[in-house]
Amino acid sequence: MNVGVINESFKIENRAGLTPSGVSFLIEKGHSVYVQAGAGLKSGYTNEDFASQGAKIVFTEEEVFGRSDVVLNISPLNQEEIKLVKKDQVLFGFHHLAVARKNFVEELLQKNVIMIGYEIVEEEHEVLPFFEGLSEVAGQMCLGDRRPLSPDQPGRPGDDPRRRRQRPAGHGGHHRQRRPGPERDTGDAGRRRTYDRARP
Repeated sequence: MNVGVINESFKIENRAGLTPSGVSFLIEKGHSVYVQAGAGLKSGYTNEDFASQGAKIVFTEEEVFGRSDVVLNISPLNQEEIKLVKKDQVLFGFHHLAVARKNFVEELLQKNVIMIGYEIVEEEHEVLPFFEGLSEVAGQMCLGDRRPLSPDQPGRPGDDPRRRRQRPAGHGGHHRQRRPGPERDTGDAGRRRTYDRARP
């Protein structure tokens, strides 16, 4: 079987449809792999990394679609890529067909393609291998981007500590001072205390 990997057309998509280790696995199983030049650069994989594992480097999407029985990518195909899809081809990716344009879906139906979404691939015991990997990465990113939330370090996630105003004691926060009760608020001092309590 011939497997192809295209360069992602979505500008902010940095993932690749296959890694060099994945190429090695497929080659060992007797398959051929065609990788479009530059497909792994944003993920840190060079063309040489893929070629060293047995992949054939090609230079256009047309060649990848033309040579491959199965095409791997991440983001949904755009209009130009859909035109390159062959009849009965197998497409792996995050297709998001529920929000795709109607003419895109109709064209794919006419070509009788088989589309497999990574999010529905399931192993034994209802394990979702692709989702598990993505969840692990997302969890590590959250830990790396955590913000202080303790009383000693006030703030919300995303706050820039340099932009926070220092609040004097008695105006909220962990160090709020106890104020006299209403029965002791008299005269100007009482008005000032009432004003203080009304401040956010």
